[in-house]
Amino acid sequence: WVCLIFCAVILLCPNCCRMPPHRQRWRVKFCNGLTQKPASLRKYVLLNNVFARCTQSCSATPPNLPPMPSRNSSTLKSGSRSAAVSRLARARLNSRANMQKMALQWGVTGLIAGVDEAGRGPLAGPVLAAAVILDDLQPITGLADSKKLSARKREQLFDEIRAKALCFSVAQASVQEIDSLNILQATLLAMRRAVEGLRLSPKLVLVDGNRLPVLAMRAEAIVKGDALVAAISAASILAKVTRDRWCLEVDALYPAYGFAQHKGYGTAVHLAALQAQGACPVHRASFRPVTEVLQGLRP
Repeated sequence: WVCLIFCAVILLCPNCCRMPPHRQRWRVKFCNGLTQKPASLRKYVLLNNVFARCTQSCSATPPNLPPMPSRNSSTLKSGSRSAAVSRLARARLNSRANMQKMALQWGVTGLIAGVDEAGRGPLAGPVLAAAVILDDLQPITGLADSKKLSARKREQLFDEIRAKALCFSVAQASVQEIDSLNILQATLLAMRRAVEGLRLSPKLVLVDGNRLPVLAMRAEAIVKGDALVAAISAASILAKVTRDRWCLEVDALYPAYGFAQHKGYGTAVHLAALQAQGACPVHRASFRPVTEVLQGLRP
């Protein structure tokens, strides 16, 4: 009787009852007629949003995934493929920028200061530098490169940074120091003074550009850091607004030069006023347009 019952079960019971427990039933349920192992199946393709079918006759997809057309489907057009590629490229750029921002924080425990300057290019006035240590508990929205913000937005962020930052410092190198050292060394000097003027000592200093001042703590130069690091963006805003306010004060003393409009840069209006009025005490004698006027080389 036992033999007869066993033979009846073998002949009459469905295939799923006779399948050993170690067999992968996913193959039978989703990919009937599959001849290769599931591990050798092509993976999910993110580039063109296509899931490769197991066989040409199989129409089922794995669970928890939406139905997708096969690679040979006519619904996948070249336009959608190029759009997907462009979306992927933008995502890679965004992720690369985010990773660069995050990489700046790895391996650092302590306060991080951002440093930036304002006023390297103008023909007059000191060069200013600012150092800022932001408070993580009081984030500031809208921080960006000061040159890409409007004057009204810079003024708004200027007050917010001063109110929410853990500490900040604004320093300068005078016109006499610019003429005696050169503009690069004077800028680094202003940056060093700004960092030394902080109430709190940072563990790491992030400086915009490719040059570093001489500091007592670790420092890193970040090219275009005012667009990547929030602390550097805040420092650029403080330095820019402070120097713009200085230009307004000097414009009241020397109204013939129009410092309130061109902020000391070598515009056509400024060069014409420089030629007509000569150089004033706030002009940088080491800069060529001012030097030519002082030496009488310009008609």
